[in-house]
Amino acid sequence: MNFPRVDILTGILAILALAIIGACDLGRRWRARCRAREIITILNDANNSRARALTGLRTMAGVVTSLPGASQSLSRHGVGLLDMCACAAASFKYLIRDLRTMSHARALRHLTRELLKLRCQEAALRQFQLEVLREVSAQAASGTVAPPEPVRRYRAAFTVLHHDLPGELWPVMDEVLAAGVQLRMLDADQLKVPETARIWQPVPAAFVNGGRAVFNRKYLERAAALQMVIRPAGHEPKIFEFTVDHERPVKPAKWLGVARSI
Repeated sequence: MNFPRVDILTGILAILALAIIGACDLGRRWRARCRAREIITILNDANNSRARALTGLRTMAGVVTSLPGASQSLSRHGVGLLDMCACAAASFKYLIRDLRTMSHARALRHLTRELLKLRCQEAALRQFQLEVLREVSAQAASGTVAPPEPVRRYRAAFTVLHHDLPGELWPVMDEVLAAGVQLRMLDADQLKVPETARIWQPVPAAFVNGGRAVFNRKYLERAAALQMVIRPAGHEPKIFEFTVDHERPVKPAKWLGVARSI
């Protein structure tokens, strides 16, 4: 049976048209899914950011209330951050309600703006954490420093601060202590030098667990004395000095060499 050429071409064109329509529909659906994923990603990021902020504020509230004589400014700052979180949550709630009336580009623009606000709040919370922990570290200047003791891996450690901070705050506390605490040593050879001419050498220390200064034990073995210099913000430095007694006389040292990192 012979088919007219026109009918064959019409059939081919119809098939091509259906294929193009199908491809366009698939492309439209794919773009819609991509746009939906973009919005869902931003909403998830916003929820996670808000959850981190609220968790951090609750933790800081516990720390502040446990501080003896904590300044009122810290409490006011914390309340202000809590108000900021509440305002951001309300703004997101109203925005989500109106998303269906917006184009994708406009919705994405508004959501991104709100997410940036939340991330700025996280930075403000980080600063608030530092303020609170500086207040905690001020107690170190009252004399809560224990003498150095040997620890594993040929290290020695000072207890700079006694605290009950939750573990997630220890790294931030270590940063605060590293900025405000310095360890120095007086070499045994310096005892032969007049007191006014003695040189205290800095000792590299790593701060761990939110309250301990760990350093290489070779400095403890060579030292005639150790000093812990604590510089609380807004106050004069406090110096704690410890005499080191050795069972055997310390041999003269050439030089301790370049300090290696802990």
